[in-house]
Amino acid sequence: MESGAEDIREWTDKAAVPIHTHSFRHYFATTLLEKGTKIRVVQDLLGHSSLNTTQVYLSVIAKHLEEAIGLLDE
Repeated sequence: MESGAEDIREWTDKAAVPIHTHSFRHYFATTLLEKGTKIRVVQDLLGHSSLNTTQVYLSVIAKHLEEAIGLLDE
């Protein structure tokens, strides 16, 4: 029986979608922050020794907010 990781790899290959392990970490961290989780908690969950490393995910959230506000200009 195949493991979950092998299943995911097979599905992404068939769909020609480039998904990597880091994609899941990124989604996990960004979603937690968007839902209001404290950045220190996300830092601990990801195992980052430096808060600066975790803060990278905040810039992604800021970009989403800017894009949403930009829709008002259309």
